[in-house]
Amino acid sequence: MSRRKIILPPVEEIDRILYDVEDPRDAALLWLFRNGLKTSEAINLRCSDLFVDGRTIIARVKGFEGKIRDVPLFPPTAMAVWLTVKNDWWPKEHDRYVITTQQRPQMSRKTSYNICKKHTGEHPMMLRHIYATHLINSGVSLPLVMDLLGHNSIVTTMQYYHTTRDQLVEATKSAYPGLRK
Repeated sequence: MSRRKIILPPVEEIDRILYDVEDPRDAALLWLFRNGLKTSEAINLRCSDLFVDGRTIIARVKGFEGKIRDVPLFPPTAMAVWLTVKNDWWPKEHDRYVITTQQRPQMSRKTSYNICKKHTGEHPMMLRHIYATHLINSGVSLPLVMDLLGHNSIVTTMQYYHTTRDQLVEATKSAYPGLRK
């Protein structure tokens, strides 16, 4: 039984949408999804889970079954997170949640889903899927993508690997140099 093919919006289109989000909290949440975090990982992220390594901000994420992984935040994500923490209305304590609401010091899953749907028309997992697929299409190895996503099995990571007809033709041509023209 084959899986149904998922049609992903182009990464450039999603990034353009995210750059246009004006609310710092919404932008931070969406960029965290776009940086490969699951909903529970994004809404459970605390300020104490963020640290700097060289010139990169790292999020120490607690995933499935308490598995901990370090996720480098690419610049748009790091900036959005910094802005939401800086401009938040909750007390500036060290161990507070990064993503809050005016009513609660931690955002709910439902609210985070509604924010993602409102801005992108997509489920939060679709942004994670776009992240993983973009990494793979950019030449990042599957084991590295597996580590970034916190998967226990390479088989799980393989769901993000999509080959195009052009990639298949190029692979064949590179295996048989005589076919190149």
